[in-house]
Amino acid sequence: MSNKVYDIITERIISQLEAGVIPWRKPWGIAGNGEMPKNGITGRHYSGINLLMLNWGEEYFTFKQIQEKKWTIKKGSKASIVIFFSMLEKPNKNNSEEIDQIPLMRYYNVFAGSDIEGYKEGEKYEHNTIEEAEEIVRKYQEVPIHHHNNNRAFYSPTEDYINVPDLSCFPIAEEYYSTLFHEMTHSTGHLSRLKRFSGIAANASFGSKAYSFEELIAELGASFLCGVCGIEQKTLDNSASYIASWLKVLKEDNKFIVRAAAKAQKAVDYIQESSTVHKNKIKNANKPKDTKPRSKKTPHFNKSGEWIGN
Repeated sequence: MSNKVYDIITERIISQLEAGVIPWRKPWGIAGNGEMPKNGITGRHYSGINLLMLNWGEEYFTFKQIQEKKWTIKKGSKASIVIFFSMLEKPNKNNSEEIDQIPLMRYYNVFAGSDIEGYKEGEKYEHNTIEEAEEIVRKYQEVPIHHHNNNRAFYSPTEDYINVPDLSCFPIAEEYYSTLFHEMTHSTGHLSRLKRFSGIAANASFGSKAYSFEELIAELGASFLCGVCGIEQKTLDNSASYIASWLKVLKEDNKFIVRAAAKAQKAVDYIQESSTVHKNKIKNANKPKDTKPRSKKTPHFNKSGEWIGN
């Protein structure tokens, strides 16, 4: 693919950042919408800091509610916490007739509907696959792609696999491929591929500069691959918003995009080549050099001191 397309998409993202972008939204959800997280029994929406800690489009249940419904929690599922404040009443130190109310932060555990056996999931969407995007996915056979968890999209560098929600969880099919391309770009950083996950980057903590820079690479890679498929018109706004959120960590320096774009381009080029080509390259690179004597004799002196030429 021409580098010009990469440049055009990078420039468009930068221009959107300079003009101001809308907040990033998670493009999938079990309930299939951008609704605030809520309790699945009471219907009450969570608020405050809980909006940052819980997944939008999800319904949550307490352990007691799950038991009452005779549901079971899926093996390996982890609880989320919901924070709330209660008022603690204490006598006023200076006036015994007055009562002081002190806010006390508390929390309780909840489980997402996607982690519960017996819970009926929300709306599912029917989409036709996008052949141009599927072709890219088919070519990239080095990393297994799973749909085990419909509420998380991630790449595991330790186990070297990708998980993304199923296509039916996305209201917009193009966002499914954008999400998958994001994780595929991450996977190219593995030590067996482009080796971005080495040195400082190997131990990068969430929110650090190294972590943020890798997120820029992944989202730019996703944008480039969407451009290859011709679906970037439906995904670029959200990509720009996602990039903007990580640029804040990098002190809003657009120069990071240019640096990240160069690495994203390498990742995209790697993905677009067939896995067979890469395996052959690695095989040939690791092949021991032939140390056997050549069949053709080289010039030398024989035992009699005579020069034996070609």
